[in-house]
Amino acid sequence: MTDAKIVFFTNKNYKNNPMLKMYNDAFSSAYQCYYSCTDSKFLEDSDKSLFIPDNTFYWGYFTALYKKIIPLRNRGKYVFKGIGKVKYFFGMLYYILYIIDYIIANIRIAVKMALVSRKKNIKTVFSIDADYLLASYLYSKYKKSSFIYSVYEMWPEEIIPTTLPEYFSGKARVKLERFLCHKADKIITVDETWNRIIRRRYLIEDSKFIVVPVCPYQVDLPNIQTLRNPIKFHYHGGLLLSRGLDSLIKAFEHIEDGVLYIRGSGFDEQKIKNLINELRLESKVYILPSVPMEQLVSQALVYDVGIIIAKPDTLNGRMCTGFKFFEYMNSGLAIMAPSSYPLVSFINKLSCGINYGWPNTDTFINEINNLIKNKSSILYMKKSSIIASQYYNSRVQKKRLFDLVLQY
Repeated sequence: MTDAKIVFFTNKNYKNNPMLKMYNDAFSSAYQCYYSCTDSKFLEDSDKSLFIPDNTFYWGYFTALYKKIIPLRNRGKYVFKGIGKVKYFFGMLYYILYIIDYIIANIRIAVKMALVSRKKNIKTVFSIDADYLLASYLYSKYKKSSFIYSVYEMWPEEIIPTTLPEYFSGKARVKLERFLCHKADKIITVDETWNRIIRRRYLIEDSKFIVVPVCPYQVDLPNIQTLRNPIKFHYHGGLLLSRGLDSLIKAFEHIEDGVLYIRGSGFDEQKIKNLINELRLESKVYILPSVPMEQLVSQALVYDVGIIIAKPDTLNGRMCTGFKFFEYMNSGLAIMAPSSYPLVSFINKLSCGINYGWPNTDTFINEINNLIKNKSSILYMKKSSIIASQYYNSRVQKKRLFDLVLQY
């Protein structure tokens, strides 16, 4: 191991984040890895922890003030067409305030990082998504190290704007990301579709991009010859009704030869259990206990079809890929995926599943029943997943990530 270090700036949780775990595994044999993440002080290896970064400086106070002053019924009335001069003035004020807030918060983080790592030899600085993109850039300049931006979320359009501050802060994020993307030595994305949209939006040269998807460890997969009876459908992830999970559950009122297994945790867990009881689906829909992230692939081997849920209300939803796509693949499952741009591209290329459109009870009923009627297609997709997993696994992708850093 060299004395060089790799530093990661992120506003994400390390413990349950497959991206950070894969990145750590890619470099930890040759470099020391340090993290500034939301659960820094809880890392098992305390040497990895730097500090928990500040999210914002004073932006939260301004948005809270807005919500206090403006009645709930009027918050969405920022009006895209024919926006008045007064609203436009206050919108631009929020636009400027967000940029100032972002710059101050990121400078504070960069300075704090510089103070705790004055004697460290830093080889590469990663920004995982854009919350601390400026801090990563400033710190990399201070340490004379390479600067890599790893994109997994559409940062400017993660949420549906429902207030004037949210709408104009999204515009400010586009401006900030455009400027800072040009400063990165490399931009890592999950698929060529992401490359195209970021390249066109910000006019960045193609050579700056590299595709490195976040994939799990391979496990020993069985030799698939037959399917279960009834067909076992599986969803793992957040138990959030806002994602459309309720539409999937309701669909199983009309499914005869299929059973749904749901694994995860979230705010709506009890509501989901109540919905299952209310619809009397206890023999068709089962809630499974959560397992550590590292066990998701091995625990899913007993199922046939993995389901991904996302909504198209934001660009972030329309660009959904999801860690679970590669987790299902490495479990040897056929995959039911929404029609996001990357997932349409992957499924067209790999033939490991179907794109069902977007979450809707009738859509789920039709697509699931069609799959059950064509069991040979499920078998074909499962075998295609096994073939694709030979490339889309952490062993292959970690080497590509390591080779990228070696260039600098």
